[in-house]
Amino acid sequence: MEVLKKQIQARTQLGCAIVVYKDGELAAHVVGGICRPPGTASKWIPVNETSLFFVNSVTKGVCATAFMSLLDQPKFEDLYDQKVSSHWPEFGKQNKQDITIETALSHRAGLPHVGGNPLVAFLKLIIFMVYGGPMYTWSRMVREVETTPPSWPPGTFAAYHAVSFSWIMGGLIDSITESPNPASIYDFLHTNLCDPLSIPRNDVHCGMVNDDLVNRIAATEPTPLTKKLRRSKGAQDEPGASRNGSFSRWIQLNIIGPLEGSLVAGFIGLRSWRLQCLPGNNGCFTAAAIGKIFGALANGGEADGHRFVSENVVDSVRERIKGKPTELIKFDHPDGEYADSVARRSCGFFPWSSKDLHGEQYTDGLFSTEGMGGSFAYADRENKLSIVVCKNVYEPLSVLGGSISSDSCDLAKTVRNYYGIR
Repeated sequence: MEVLKKQIQARTQLGCAIVVYKDGELAAHVVGGICRPPGTASKWIPVNETSLFFVNSVTKGVCATAFMSLLDQPKFEDLYDQKVSSHWPEFGKQNKQDITIETALSHRAGLPHVGGNPLVAFLKLIIFMVYGGPMYTWSRMVREVETTPPSWPPGTFAAYHAVSFSWIMGGLIDSITESPNPASIYDFLHTNLCDPLSIPRNDVHCGMVNDDLVNRIAATEPTPLTKKLRRSKGAQDEPGASRNGSFSRWIQLNIIGPLEGSLVAGFIGLRSWRLQCLPGNNGCFTAAAIGKIFGALANGGEADGHRFVSENVVDSVRERIKGKPTELIKFDHPDGEYADSVARRSCGFFPWSSKDLHGEQYTDGLFSTEGMGGSFAYADRENKLSIVVCKNVYEPLSVLGGSISSDSCDLAKTVRNYYGIR
């Protein structure tokens, strides 16, 4: 793909993998650039088709897809309309007893920050993660979800549950599988996605990445800032200021952005982070695995001759997502283009869609998911097309204004143009 080659040559990409499915069949798997395993200073190697990428919130979409497969069971036909507390009674504490599964997974439960304000919640997570280990962190954070009251009446607003989604989804799967531990998530993904779609289990990890797989990981790297950020879309520019002409913009480009990139990349590279299980945040996948999952979604549940869910279920969930949204987000999404937009009934997928990233089909019931840093995946059921981009360069939110940069949008646009899709 020429556009990816140019991005790598310009150092706006470092290492990247792109997977495209059309009509349920693999159409392209392109890799380029370089990567290195976490914790290595200079062992650069070429990205290859077996490289594992930490894709942050793309994990939400993968888990939402696995969750969708439950609807083929008669007892779960109306699963999204069932109350969370009917499966997970402890969740019903603090006036949460009437929250439906659709409301909870669509970022409308009023629980964006469990256990206190964002800073307190994050500090708790760090303490549990460093001193308690994966099982301790899991049980403590699930309990935090149970005991945290909603920040507003559930269902009246939508606000991105960036990290709390992990334990909302996790607690649900724990309760449904009757196996309250992180391994239940791992088994759930493998049983409901990997096995029916014939995806190697070692290509799909919801955290809990064993040390013997470290050499396959393309570690998250800070952004090559100088040229890249000065060519960004400037979503954070002050009104009336030129893209690079204000002092605040200089601070963003030269101090805040580099600091954010270094801190986030360093955190994601920690062994204690990759051993956690966060089914909304620390998935580690090959692009091929995500590509096949979303290729199946675009084709009604089947890819490469393997089916994980019925076409009726895929289309029924699509209709929910496509349904007329009625609620504004509580606060602006970090990306300026999503600000003040309506949030979809996303059922675990990303609540917002973007014309820049998704094209003219951006409001048409897309199964889409995107991760902080720039990776994304989406399935266009109308055109039976899916596009997945996994990358190892972290895009700083503070500078680019959102999780997806113009470089990633250009890759998606190139694929759509090839198929004559606007």
